[in-house]
Amino acid sequence: MADQLVVGGRIAADLLDAYLCDTLTEEYIAVYEPTIRGETMNAIIVGPQGLFVLHAVGWEGEITPSQRGPWTALLASGQEVRHPNPAANAQRANQALTAFLQDEFPDLRPTIFYIVVLLASSASLNTHSTSDPPCVPVDSLGQAILS
Repeated sequence: MADQLVVGGRIAADLLDAYLCDTLTEEYIAVYEPTIRGETMNAIIVGPQGLFVLHAVGWEGEITPSQRGPWTALLASGQEVRHPNPAANAQRANQALTAFLQDEFPDLRPTIFYIVVLLASSASLNTHSTSDPPCVPVDSLGQAILS
């Protein structure tokens, strides 16, 4: 079993649920911590636009995404911390979910969106950088899904 991500003393699934319950309508269904084809995901949101795979991270500081190579976080102390680029996780999650859907629901071809979610309240996103996969602070997650 994978270790659970804990941020500020709370489990990632609880933090995600707290924000999503207040933001999303009844059209959306959330599945927390599913394991599909050996890939554990923090959450999958099923909605009218498709499926949203959420990858929650407890990174702190100002996060600067990178198209290739690690993402960096500039902490308040001035220290720079490198984090693994989540693109590989996004690709594995997409492959696992696509294979599962082809086997179980062969006629269903929903769009799959992957979002990196910054859970730490001290985290911010460097707005001068774009990210693939997209990245949002947790308090902007509902808006990212609804838009």
